[in-house]
Amino acid sequence: MKKKYIVLVVVVIAFVALQLFLKSYISEQKEYREIMVSNPFNTLPPTEYLGTYVATVALGGFKPLLVDYLWMKQDKLQEDKQFEEIVLLLNIIARLQPRFTDVWSFNAYHMIYNISAQEGAPQQKWHWVRNGIDYIKEGMRHNPDNIMLTQWLALFYYHRVPQEPYFMQQVEQAEGTDSYEVASRWYQKTIELCRKENLPGYAEIYTTMYNACRFRHSFELMKKSRFDEAITELETLAGSHRDIMEIERLKDLIEVVRYDKEMSQVRLESPDFVSADGSLVEKYGEIINKHIGYDFMPINARVELIFSRFIRRVYLLTDQGNYKAASEQIRRLRILNDKISPKLDSHPFRWYYRTLSERFGQLQDLVDAECYLRAQGVSDFKADQRGLEPVWDPASGEAHPEGRRISELRRDRVSELKLLYEEYIRKYGSRWLDAKWSLAEEKGRFDRLYK
Repeated sequence: MKKKYIVLVVVVIAFVALQLFLKSYISEQKEYREIMVSNPFNTLPPTEYLGTYVATVALGGFKPLLVDYLWMKQDKLQEDKQFEEIVLLLNIIARLQPRFTDVWSFNAYHMIYNISAQEGAPQQKWHWVRNGIDYIKEGMRHNPDNIMLTQWLALFYYHRVPQEPYFMQQVEQAEGTDSYEVASRWYQKTIELCRKENLPGYAEIYTTMYNACRFRHSFELMKKSRFDEAITELETLAGSHRDIMEIERLKDLIEVVRYDKEMSQVRLESPDFVSADGSLVEKYGEIINKHIGYDFMPINARVELIFSRFIRRVYLLTDQGNYKAASEQIRRLRILNDKISPKLDSHPFRWYYRTLSERFGQLQDLVDAECYLRAQGVSDFKADQRGLEPVWDPASGEAHPEGRRISELRRDRVSELKLLYEEYIRKYGSRWLDAKWSLAEEKGRFDRLYK
């Protein structure tokens, strides 16, 4: 036992001696002095002061060595895609070096992009996105007025949140506005910090991003039918721009938005609907073809929304049994889409409108096939799929469980139409920018026929 105690004492003495030696050596290094000067004990929240202080004092000269080891460890975890372990590890690094801004931005990025992408349901994804946003805000408390952190936070609101409608809803509930306006506030803060630090070049870059946020925010306002506010937003942008071409683009767009406001009042049932929405699509098409330098994402989303009104009218007509008018509506929709499709092969969204043309073609095939089956005497698609035509009992007013057998040919064609509907909904159910188009109406039509 005495030997064990002696060995233990020797080990402790050797450890202390080694620590003192390394601390003396490392403290002379320039990198170490920079790290130690950055310890923000005077800015730490009271709840975190003690842990960071104890870690710094206890580790002494070993602190930089430990941090280096933890960074190498996280590289290995990243290769193995162990994202949750990375978060835990970087939380430790953040406590050891709270002024190391790369820790906060790196960790937030992993939560918001990499880890959230591993989840399935939007609610689970949002858990990580929200945690990442909260995390980088915590880093900003340790590093007030840090340009890098404010611009990262702005980017997350501008780029990641709009990728999921559920994320946009959550931000709307929490902030009282859309994520683009929230992003613009953080870009404005970043611009102010750049000017304060005498960084005019960076201020110019973030001004461009600020303008992009305000531009997209105006389209979010249009979704809510707040056209006057959207027009005011675009006019403010045009008034603040120094680029003559951009001012011209915005002025052209403002005129289209004013027309959009008028046409949005036309109801689906109105005989003027087709000509009104058709002319509106053509005006947006002129914007798309005339101004190649535009941010096309929100414009495409607006065109989608107008097209979705056409599709809702198609299903209104089919529910009324007016298949000829419905088919004609889709034919006009395809002509409109081809008319506004970008003419240049190099246009970044030429493929997009070609894909829309394919979708409208398949939609017309569905309507024409259903029209044909109705002409063949199909009145109950559920019965025809079973191969039985219902026979009604006049006394009870209900169908007998056993009906008349229908032809196999008719049954096969009804089943074929069902397969076409299923493929159509599966193919086009999650590929679009704005509210999944009118997929709810299309799926509702399918359900009414077969369920």
